Amino acid sequence: MLKFLSILRNFKISFKTPKHHEILVFDNLQIHELRYVLRNRNYFVLDYRVDSSVTFFISLKVIKNVIKFYKGDIYTAYLSSIISIVNPKVVLTFIDNSLKFYELNRIFQNRIEFIAIQNAGRSDIPQYKYEYKKGLIKYDFSKKIFLTNFLCFGSSDVYEYKKNKARVKHFYKVGSLRLSNYLKDCKTKNKKKFDICLISDLPSTNFLIHKIHNVKKIINGYVNLINYTIKFCKKNNKKLIFARKDYNNYRSNDKVFLKEKLSKQNYSYLMKNSVLRKNDQYSSYKAINYSDVVVGVNSTMLFEKISLGGKILSCNFTKSNILDFPLKNYLFLKKNNYSIFENRLKNILKVSEKKFFSHLKSKKNFLIESHKKKNTIKEINKIIDKKLKK
Repeated sequence: MLKFLSILRNFKISFKTPKHHEILVFDNLQIHELRYVLRNRNYFVLDYRVDSSVTFFISLKVIKNVIKFYKGDIYTAYLSSIISIVNPKVVLTFIDNSLKFYELNRIFQNRIEFIAIQNAGRSDIPQYKYEYKKGLIKYDFSKKIFLTNFLCFGSSDVYEYKKNKARVKHFYKVGSLRLSNYLKDCKTKNKKKFDICLISDLPSTNFLIHKIHNVKKIINGYVNLINYTIKFCKKNNKKLIFARKDYNNYRSNDKVFLKEKLSKQNYSYLMKNSVLRKNDQYSSYKAINYSDVVVGVNSTMLFEKISLGGKILSCNFTKSNILDFPLKNYLFLKKNNYSIFENRLKNILKVSEKKFFSHLKSKKNFLIESHKKKNTIKEINKIIDKKLKK
């Protein structure tokens, strides 16, 4: 209780009781990504992250409901109270791996339709299981997964969740919403401007601080991939674009990290051939779209390049199986060896996109739905409309 009250002192307080809305959006952090889904809809935003701007509602009705829902966790009781008062037909989130969303979905499973849209490529389940096995956490959090409706990238996610017996009632394979937003907002060209796009997908700082992971090997794996890619482009006269980001909170600051880990020559080369996402929200999407091959470890953008019908090379030289790409064949390398890397990348550059997909030995849309066959925004809107009519 004291912890909850201390949180209240730091944020805005409204003494009004929230009104009814058809849709309740859980989490405002990336609500801009839902703009084409929420357009012309009646919705209420429920802020829940205590480390961001949050408005807490305090009224007699809210307090009565908090008491009604309280079962040992005051914050869950508060969130449940707000959801109950707003009484939406649909609770929607773009944070599909939120443990709090799972918990609330379970509470309201027989009353309200909960819909989670996949935000990124998911390695959550193997990470939870690995950390539990190593004793870092006392509970296997993958067992907390509870989703009534999961709007995922493709069949790969369905397979992974079912294999691990995650509790998901309905799967809908819709592709990537972010990619769909980019394609709607930007006029795209078929012309390739770059041979190679290297994606900056350094592990989150939360991942690296865990003592069970061999951080040194993980960092070396990422650095080796960067150095290999630079060496390949210089040696074979290929044009490189590096899609980087400088985030000081969730992920390591790319520029600081790379300056420390790379030689001066390679660092200078990489910065000279880079684009920065914070200067243009679509810079990374433009980079992957206008490149022949996208190279990375397990970035979501590798999936999205596949959705565009393009070629990729996933390289996990980190020694951590958690960071493996879902497909382990032609597009994936595990052995940390430059010669193998060079030969495979040369081969992928040489083959047509049609030939590339024939090498995968799986359906083209196994990893993610093709944007050419499914418009993600339209698919999501159809699903929401159907749930609202119930």
